Amino acid sequence: MPGGDDLLNRQADIISLVFDDPVQLDRDITAWRAGVADAEIGAPPIVKVFHELQVVTVAKMALMEVPPVPADGLSSLQAFGEALLMVNDLIDRYTRSYELPQDIVERAEMDRWTSYVVPNRLFHGGGNLHHSLARAHDLYLTDRPHLRRKPSYVNLPGRFERITNVPFEVARVAMFAAFAYSKQDHSEQFLTVDAILEALNLRPEEERAVFALFAARADTLRQKLRSDGCGADDLRVFDPLPLAETPVVVHDGSAHCPSVACLLRKMTRGLFHIFLTRREDHGDRQRFLDYMGLVFEDYIDTLLRRVFPRETGRYIGPEFLDGRTLRGSKKCDGVIVYENAAVLIEAKATLLHLPVWRDGDIEALSAKIDDIIGDSAVQFAGTIRLIEDGHLKEMGVDPSRIEYYLPLVVTLETMPNDFMVYRLAEQRMRRRVVLEDRKAKPVQWADVGDIESLETLLSGGNSLHDILMARLKDRSYREESLGNWLMSRYEPAELRPNAYLEQRFDEVFGQALKELRSRRRSGN
Repeated sequence: MPGGDDLLNRQADIISLVFDDPVQLDRDITAWRAGVADAEIGAPPIVKVFHELQVVTVAKMALMEVPPVPADGLSSLQAFGEALLMVNDLIDRYTRSYELPQDIVERAEMDRWTSYVVPNRLFHGGGNLHHSLARAHDLYLTDRPHLRRKPSYVNLPGRFERITNVPFEVARVAMFAAFAYSKQDHSEQFLTVDAILEALNLRPEEERAVFALFAARADTLRQKLRSDGCGADDLRVFDPLPLAETPVVVHDGSAHCPSVACLLRKMTRGLFHIFLTRREDHGDRQRFLDYMGLVFEDYIDTLLRRVFPRETGRYIGPEFLDGRTLRGSKKCDGVIVYENAAVLIEAKATLLHLPVWRDGDIEALSAKIDDIIGDSAVQFAGTIRLIEDGHLKEMGVDPSRIEYYLPLVVTLETMPNDFMVYRLAEQRMRRRVVLEDRKAKPVQWADVGDIESLETLLSGGNSLHDILMARLKDRSYREESLGNWLMSRYEPAELRPNAYLEQRFDEVFGQALKELRSRRRSGN
């Protein structure tokens, strides 16, 4: 969705098309914005009359009524607009000013909590789209020859082609076609299937495979919705899963994308789930999961080596920690050494399936968080023992000089930027007594986007040690995401886009354009 004045102008256009008396509604919104701005002594807030989740809900309602009523038979969309506003009120009732109880145990409280988290996680997660596309390409569509000796090694581009029948070059073109689509004016939402195929220059066998990845026929989606229990009595307004799995709907030769957010997530982080949802035996699935742990560890290690080159002598990565003298020991993925402290880094590639959030499965959610926290605690404790026993002295880590340790878990899972998730994690950390060593500071949590923002700050001369210590001392932000905390403390100029990911975006976008032009010249 566009932001700022663009968003207001777009919504004004929609209001004028839907409502018989748009002027009064526009006046009400303008008055409300001015009143809130005066009360808070700040800029008027942006009002989103039509939210992404509303559109998904309306699309589900429409799919339940396939074939649709002819549009020329409708004299007014007023009733439709009022229905949209009612859905919006229902969503806002759960997603505004909800206070999390001190302990999430009651089922009713968990239902309300997940009703808050799902729309925020899927639609309000924010983040830089260039970064998301570049990261997804690096993680899921890039081979890593230096990992081929690992027992769990998987040729990711080859595996992707095998399970989807889509060459990874075509997948790359589709990713950036989705990006280009997201940047266009969507006043013409309907595209013919033929137009899409012509634009992508796909071969017949590729057409079927690509559409199987991100599109579904309207009647197929209708059957799925009904089998999932969706109907007039229960629209499941917090369940975007059907359109998250297949964000493009095909009907009567036209293709429609009700949610651009769903399409972009399908073509980025959704690639991970594509590897898992295709039918393969348990051994192959587990090998992929094990290998993705190595891939994410390698991704974070490469990032840290960009920030702390070998000549600085500050960063000790898995290349040494996995060496012969320490083989078999429990240890984390990286150590960053400061004068009197050490930052311990543990990378976790565990991802939560959307149904876990959608269904409010507190047991599954808690189990995943416990798994991340508990396993990380073992790795951190093992590393502390290795340092205290002098095994890292040859790398310049003198235990007699280390006064404290700063453990940092970095997750591939992009949590919602919301205090609820972080308080739940804090509760689990306290219950598990994460680290008993007297030198260990409380464990901090960052997702992959946070660590990419940290790279920008560290490259600008900031200290990771100082950032983590300042955050621990700032009690008001202990339950806030690291990304939000950084935005509250640093100027936008300091939190500029990640230089590496911007460069990778340009490179991969260029490769996609080159592939597309080559196909057009050759006629496929």
